Amino acid sequence: MDENRTQKNSRQSQAEQTKDRLFAAAISLLAEKEFEQITIREIVAKAQVSIGTFYNYYATKMEVFYETYRVADQYFRETVAPALTQERLYDRV
Repeated sequence: MDENRTQKNSRQSQAEQTKDRLFAAAISLLAEKEFEQITIREIVAKAQVSIGTFYNYYATKMEVFYETYRVADQYFRETVAPALTQERLYDRV
């Protein structure tokens, strides 16, 4: 039973790493060129995965970039918001 759980955790970890590579590749390309000029083929080439793998994680190119908002929201919830505990606004900033 533990072996099945280990395999599942390993597959989940690999899936997360693949999605992270796609995201990182897209963000890297965005630093180089305009969003409209970026193609899914470029994203998958930079991430070194197949187009099918891309569509396993994202339906469109736009969906990859929406991920930036999720990442920013998570950072705010986990890092910024807990630090905003001071009573005075000046102290929070």
